[in-house]
Amino acid sequence: QDLGVKAGPFRVVIAGRPNVGKSALFNRLLRRRRSLVHDLPGVTRDVLDEEGSLPDGRTFRLLDTGGFDPSGHEEIPSAVRRKALEAIRKADLLLLVVDGAAGIVPADRAAAEAARHSGVETIVVANKIDRKESESGELEAWELGFPEVYGVSAEHGIGADDLLAAIGSRMQPAGDEAAAGAGETPEPE
Repeated sequence: QDLGVKAGPFRVVIAGRPNVGKSALFNRLLRRRRSLVHDLPGVTRDVLDEEGSLPDGRTFRLLDTGGFDPSGHEEIPSAVRRKALEAIRKADLLLLVVDGAAGIVPADRAAAEAARHSGVETIVVANKIDRKESESGELEAWELGFPEVYGVSAEHGIGADDLLAAIGSRMQPAGDEAAAGAGETPEPE
């Protein structure tokens, strides 16, 4: 019987409108460069899926989605939007990234509404807080109505450790992974 626990590794999906720094955050949380970072919106087209790890050695799947604008205001191909929605539906935790320097815009509110409808636990990540114009951006991010907001600078690593700790707090404690997977055949390294 399904008790609401998803099989397989803990899945963290990074989503948000184009050009808010999702790929930079993906790279920062992985602590290695895996996703292409560019100033042009819409560079990430496919969902990137990599293994991330916490300082205590626990691992999780981290997925970087293409720009997500459920309102359709941004020129995002429907296939990119569909892939993002599919990844979100399979997530254990959603990191909804907004641009703290730009403040909350209608596309952020639409993405927040889509996150609520997905039923997936969501943390708001106000990125680019290192910029002078972002002083009120983190405060504005609370207006989206989620219980947790983290101010980060993916580019400079500010707040990344706190975000990893938030991910870890939702995962099984170290040592419980073996018990949870008892009876399963371990995958060869």
